[in-house]
Amino acid sequence: ARQKVVERHGKNGVRLVVRIARQQSSTTPEELRELLRGAAVWFSDEDFSQMVMKSTEGSNFSIDSFVRQFIGELPPRRKNVLQVLWERLDKDRKGFVELSTFFDAYDVTRHPDVSSGRRNRHEVESDFFRIFTDDDSGCGASNGVITREELTSYYTGVSETIKRNEDFELLIIRSFSLDRPKHLFAASDNAMNVTHRSQQGTSHPLYQTSASLVGQNCEGIPEEILKKTHNRTAIFTKNAPPFTGATTMNTSVSRPKV
Repeated sequence: ARQKVVERHGKNGVRLVVRIARQQSSTTPEELRELLRGAAVWFSDEDFSQMVMKSTEGSNFSIDSFVRQFIGELPPRRKNVLQVLWERLDKDRKGFVELSTFFDAYDVTRHPDVSSGRRNRHEVESDFFRIFTDDDSGCGASNGVITREELTSYYTGVSETIKRNEDFELLIIRSFSLDRPKHLFAASDNAMNVTHRSQQGTSHPLYQTSASLVGQNCEGIPEEILKKTHNRTAIFTKNAPPFTGATTMNTSVSRPKV
């Protein structure tokens, strides 16, 4: 059911269902389904019945249990990196964070589209902010805050689109600079430098091999040799006098056999 919602509504689909379910503290399964249908969220009869059955104790239907059933459980590695992120955001242990705090922690300069120069950083930043502020979609954050449940439900939807645990971890780490302080580089300068690097291609210094730099600062080397593309083989040793003594690599002396 969760995967089908993500296919239809995108990465924010899981969070959309959670917000709809949380609109009323108590409701019946029939009322909940009508609310979901009103937002164009469709469950098969079988999927919905199974979640309702698992969320009902006796004759009491529990919204909390329904939400937990729908969000499900992330793999340990994905769950752990979200735990690290939440602890970084909610330093006062309030159970929620201001949207301003959440957005300030987001590092748009490390988004793949920004680092590759495909999109403007302000455009990507606006798209990300709109996910949590767009009231027309039913996903606008309540009272200007985001709860841990909302954060988990959103990244559960994101997780459905990423196969490898390593890729999901890297996404969270880079998106919120969990591996280094965000202010280590100025955002605008960093974006500009990364874009410039991508435009330079293999001519950028990061792509230059040490062999291509050998002898560049030396004098007296013929120009035709310096212009060679590949390694300048034996340029500094070809005129050296031969050494016939033993070395540390080979102490044996070869003699011709009689």
